[in-house]
Amino acid sequence: DMCTIVNGKSGKCSENCKFCAQSAHHKTCAEVYPLLTPDEILADALKVDKRVLRYSIVTSGKRLSDKEVDIMCEAVRKLKENTNFSVCVSFGLLNKDQFIKLKEAGVSRVHNNLETSERFFPSVCTTHTYQEKIDAINAAKSVGLVNVHGDKHILALLNSSCLLLEGQKKILLNIFCELLDAEKENFFFILKVDI
Repeated sequence: DMCTIVNGKSGKCSENCKFCAQSAHHKTCAEVYPLLTPDEILADALKVDKRVLRYSIVTSGKRLSDKEVDIMCEAVRKLKENTNFSVCVSFGLLNKDQFIKLKEAGVSRVHNNLETSERFFPSVCTTHTYQEKIDAINAAKSVGLVNVHGDKHILALLNSSCLLLEGQKKILLNIFCELLDAEKENFFFILKVDI
Protein backbone atom coordinates (compact mmCIF):
# COMPACT_ATOMS: atom_id res chain seq x y z
CA ASP A 1 0.00 0.00 0.00
CA MET A 2 1.20 3.50 -0.83
CA CYS A 3 2.31 5.81 1.94
CA THR A 4 3.16 9.50 1.77
CA ILE A 5 5.37 11.26 4.29
CA VAL A 6 5.26 14.74 5.78
CA ASN A 7 8.34 16.03 7.57
CA GLY A 8 6.67 17.24 10.76
CA LYS A 9 9.83 18.69 12.30
CA SER A 10 13.03 19.26 10.38
CA GLY A 11 16.73 19.61 11.11
CA LYS A 12 18.93 20.33 14.12
CA CYS A 13 18.68 16.75 15.38
CA SER A 14 20.87 16.14 18.44
CA GLU A 15 21.84 12.69 17.21
CA ASN A 16 25.01 12.02 15.18
CA CYS A 17 23.75 9.30 12.82
CA LYS A 18 26.27 9.30 9.98
CA PHE A 19 23.65 8.74 7.27
CA CYS A 20 21.22 11.50 8.25
CA ALA A 21 21.06 14.94 6.65
CA GLN A 22 19.00 16.27 9.57
CA SER A 23 21.74 15.77 12.16
CA ALA A 24 23.10 18.98 13.70
CA HIS A 25 26.50 17.24 13.62
CA HIS A 26 26.68 17.50 9.80
CA LYS A 27 26.73 20.47 7.44
CA THR A 28 23.81 19.91 5.06
CA CYS A 29 21.20 21.90 3.22
CA ALA A 30 18.35 20.29 5.19
CA GLU A 31 15.58 22.73 5.95
CA VAL A 32 15.20 23.59 9.64
CA TYR A 33 11.82 24.27 11.23
CA PRO A 34 10.00 23.39 14.48
CA LEU A 35 7.12 20.96 14.92
CA LEU A 36 4.29 21.65 12.50
CA THR A 37 0.90 22.47 14.00
CA PRO A 38 -2.02 20.05 13.68
CA ASP A 39 -3.65 22.48 11.21
CA GLU A 40 -0.50 22.59 9.05
CA ILE A 41 -0.35 18.79 8.97
CA LEU A 42 -4.04 18.52 8.07
CA ALA A 43 -3.63 21.11 5.30
CA ASP A 44 -0.76 19.05 3.86
CA ALA A 45 -2.76 15.83 4.07
CA LEU A 46 -5.73 17.33 2.25
CA LYS A 47 -3.47 17.96 -0.79
CA VAL A 48 -2.43 14.30 -1.05
CA ASP A 49 -3.67 12.11 -3.90
CA LYS A 50 -6.68 10.11 -2.70
CA ARG A 51 -5.15 6.87 -4.03
CA VAL A 52 -2.58 7.02 -1.21
CA LEU A 53 -3.71 4.87 1.71
CA ARG A 54 -1.26 5.85 4.44
CA TYR A 55 -0.09 9.21 5.72
CA SER A 56 3.08 9.21 7.79
CA ILE A 57 4.33 12.01 10.04
CA VAL A 58 8.08 11.89 10.61
CA THR A 59 10.12 14.17 12.85
CA SER A 60 13.79 14.89 13.44
CA GLY A 61 15.31 14.36 16.86
CA LYS A 62 16.02 11.52 19.24
CA ARG A 63 12.44 11.57 20.46
CA LEU A 64 9.49 13.90 20.79
CA SER A 65 8.79 15.37 24.22
CA ASP A 66 5.53 14.54 26.00
CA LYS A 67 4.18 17.98 25.01
CA GLU A 68 5.11 17.36 21.37
CA VAL A 69 3.48 13.92 21.48
CA ASP A 70 0.28 15.56 22.74
CA ILE A 71 0.39 18.04 19.84
CA MET A 72 0.90 15.17 17.38
CA CYS A 73 -2.00 13.26 18.95
CA GLU A 74 -4.19 16.26 18.16
CA ALA A 75 -2.86 16.21 14.58
CA VAL A 76 -3.64 12.49 14.26
CA ARG A 77 -7.17 13.01 15.56
CA LYS A 78 -7.70 15.78 12.97
CA LEU A 79 -6.39 13.48 10.23
CA LYS A 80 -8.72 10.66 11.29
CA GLU A 81 -11.72 13.04 11.44
CA ASN A 82 -11.07 14.67 8.05
CA THR A 83 -9.41 12.02 5.85
CA ASN A 84 -9.56 8.30 5.14
CA PHE A 85 -5.83 7.76 5.71
CA SER A 86 -4.31 5.20 8.00
CA VAL A 87 -1.80 7.19 10.04
CA CYS A 88 1.82 6.16 10.61
CA VAL A 89 4.44 7.98 12.66
CA SER A 90 8.19 8.08 13.11
CA PHE A 91 8.84 10.11 16.26
CA GLY A 92 12.04 8.54 17.52
CA LEU A 93 12.72 6.57 20.67
CA LEU A 94 9.40 6.92 22.47
CA ASN A 95 8.25 5.05 25.56
CA LYS A 96 5.22 2.86 26.14
CA ASP A 97 3.04 5.64 27.60
CA GLN A 98 3.71 7.86 24.59
CA PHE A 99 2.85 5.00 22.21
CA ILE A 100 -0.39 4.37 24.12
CA LYS A 101 -1.41 8.01 23.58
CA LEU A 102 -0.59 7.80 19.88
CA LYS A 103 -2.53 4.58 19.42
CA GLU A 104 -5.55 6.02 21.24
CA ALA A 105 -5.38 9.07 18.93
CA GLY A 106 -5.56 6.79 15.87
CA VAL A 107 -2.00 5.84 14.87
CA SER A 108 -1.78 2.35 13.36
CA ARG A 109 1.91 2.02 12.44
CA VAL A 110 5.26 3.10 13.79
CA HIS A 111 8.37 3.38 11.65
CA ASN A 112 11.67 2.87 13.44
CA ASN A 113 14.62 1.91 11.25
CA LEU A 114 17.42 -0.36 12.36
CA GLU A 115 20.25 1.08 10.36
CA THR A 116 22.68 -1.78 10.83
CA SER A 117 23.50 -4.72 13.06
CA GLU A 118 23.99 -4.26 16.79
CA ARG A 119 27.71 -4.97 16.48
CA PHE A 120 28.27 -2.30 13.83
CA PHE A 121 25.84 0.29 15.27
CA PRO A 122 28.48 2.25 17.26
CA SER A 123 30.23 2.94 13.95
CA VAL A 124 27.05 4.57 12.66
CA CYS A 125 25.81 6.44 15.74
CA THR A 126 27.18 7.15 19.23
CA THR A 127 24.49 9.44 20.67
CA HIS A 128 22.02 6.60 21.27
CA THR A 129 22.33 2.84 21.39
CA TYR A 130 21.00 -0.04 19.37
CA GLN A 131 19.28 -1.25 22.55
CA GLU A 132 17.39 2.05 22.82
CA LYS A 133 16.03 1.42 19.32
CA ILE A 134 15.04 -2.14 20.23
CA ASP A 135 13.36 -0.88 23.42
CA ALA A 136 11.30 1.65 21.42
CA ILE A 137 10.27 -0.99 18.87
CA ASN A 138 9.25 -3.37 21.65
CA ALA A 139 7.34 -0.60 23.48
CA ALA A 140 5.31 0.10 20.33
CA LYS A 141 4.67 -3.61 19.79
CA SER A 142 3.58 -4.02 23.42
CA VAL A 143 0.66 -1.62 22.93
CA GLY A 144 -0.42 -3.25 19.67
CA LEU A 145 1.09 -0.86 17.17
CA VAL A 146 2.42 -2.42 13.98
CA ASN A 147 6.13 -1.76 13.61
CA VAL A 148 7.70 -1.25 10.24
CA HIS A 149 11.45 -1.19 10.52
CA GLY A 150 13.97 -1.34 7.77
CA ASP A 151 17.64 -2.06 7.58
CA LYS A 152 20.23 -1.11 4.99
CA HIS A 153 22.18 -4.26 5.87
CA ILE A 154 19.69 -6.97 4.96
CA LEU A 155 21.57 -9.93 6.39
CA ALA A 156 22.30 -8.05 9.61
CA LEU A 157 18.61 -7.37 10.09
CA LEU A 158 17.62 -10.95 9.51
CA ASN A 159 20.49 -12.21 11.62
CA SER A 160 20.32 -9.88 14.63
CA SER A 161 16.63 -8.99 14.73
CA CYS A 162 14.68 -12.14 13.89
CA LEU A 163 12.84 -12.05 17.23
CA LEU A 164 11.54 -8.58 16.40
CA LEU A 165 10.05 -9.95 13.19
CA GLU A 166 7.75 -12.36 15.01
CA GLY A 167 4.21 -11.52 13.97
CA GLN A 168 5.37 -9.05 11.31
CA LYS A 169 3.84 -9.34 7.88
CA LYS A 170 6.17 -6.91 6.10
CA ILE A 171 9.52 -5.24 6.51
CA LEU A 172 10.91 -2.29 4.58
CA LEU A 173 14.43 -2.50 3.29
CA ASN A 174 16.11 0.88 2.75
CA ILE A 175 18.83 0.38 0.19
CA PHE A 176 21.33 3.21 -0.24
CA CYS A 177 22.00 4.08 -3.86
CA GLU A 178 24.83 6.42 -4.78
CA LEU A 179 24.32 8.27 -8.02
CA LEU A 180 27.38 9.16 -10.00
CA ASP A 181 25.88 12.11 -11.82
CA ALA A 182 27.18 15.68 -11.89
CA GLU A 183 25.19 16.70 -8.82
CA LYS A 184 26.42 13.73 -6.76
CA GLU A 185 23.03 13.31 -5.10
CA ASN A 186 22.19 10.11 -3.27
CA PHE A 187 18.90 8.46 -2.48
CA PHE A 188 17.44 5.48 -0.68
CA PHE A 189 15.52 2.85 -2.61
CA ILE A 190 12.82 1.31 -0.44
CA LEU A 191 11.91 -2.30 -1.08
CA LYS A 192 8.93 -3.87 0.66
CA VAL A 193 9.25 -7.57 1.43
CA ASP A 194 6.33 -9.74 2.47
CA ILE A 195 7.43 -12.25 5.09
